[in-house]
This record gives sequence, structure tokens and C-alpha cells, in this order.
Amino acid sequence: MCPTEFIIEHLNSIMTVIIPSLIALAVGFVAFQQFLLAREKFKLDLFEKRLAIYKAVQIYLDEIRRNQDASDKLIKEFEANTHTSKFLFDSDVSDFIDEIYGMGIRLNLSNRPHESMTPRQRELSDGIREKVITDFMDYNASLVKRFLPYMKFKRWSNGLWLDFQNKNGKSQ
Repeated sequence: MCPTEFIIEHLNSIMTVIIPSLIALAVGFVAFQQFLLAREKFKLDLFEKRLAIYKAVQIYLDEIRRNQDASDKLIKEFEANTHTSKFLFDSDVSDFIDEIYGMGIRLNLSNRPHESMTPRQRELSDGIREKVITDFMDYNASLVKRFLPYMKFKRWSNGLWLDFQNKNGKSQ
């Protein structure tokens, strides 16, 4: 029996092994690509939620800087827009958000008229108000620095092949 006859005779059994193996490899490759895609989608969703909180903090600080006051409405909106920060950031940012929330409340209370205050109490209240406004200015300046570590992506993945190309120094 020559090799060609042997291949033809056993072609059916060879194909029953090769075709399912190729299909399994293709399915595995697609599943892996779906895993990579889901991981990147998770990163993007997390980024969008963190960005929304960053914008809420930025608006809060800008409004206080502009008006030199924290209205009840502004404080309530800030609390509503940032209440999930404890789940999205480490304690450094969530404590920062809690601190500026408390400072906003102190500023709001210091701006309310207190007819029963003595001149000394009014002077202390004005001093507290000026200190809080100064602190708000300092926080506004350091806002990007506080949030930046949470807003960066260590690596954007474009799929297995493009990552391989990028690691080898080839352009996309």
C-alpha cells in the first residue's frame, strides 16, 4: 500500500480529529478575546464612575470659590453625587471628600446670621469662615494630584496580537 492510498483510506478518521481540534482552538481564542474585552470594559466603567465623582468635587469647589459660600442645595447635591466614593476610591480620596463636605457645612453655618452672637463670637465665626475658604482654595489646587492615580490606566489592551506587536516595538 502506497502512502497516498493510506492517507485516503484514513482521511475520514484524520479529519474527525483535526476539525474538532481546530474548532476548539477557535472557540478558545474567541473566549480569551471576550475575557480581554470584558476586562477593558470594566476598567472603562470604573473610570467613568470615578470621573463623575471628580467632576462633582470640582463643581463643588468651584462654586464655593466663586460664591464664598456653600448653599444647602450645593451641599446636598455634592453629597448625592459623591456618596459612592468609598466604594470607588481608597481612603485617601474618600476621606478628602468627607473633609471638604464637612468644611462646606462649616462654611454654610458660618455664613448664617446669628443675631444672638456677641461681637467676639461673630469675629470667631468670620475667622473660621476665612480659614475654611482658604482651605478650599488649597484643596482646589491639589484636586488633580489627589485624583490622578485613580484616573490612569496602566495599560490599554487592544487584543492579544496588537499587544504582542506593541511589546516588540512595532507600530500598530
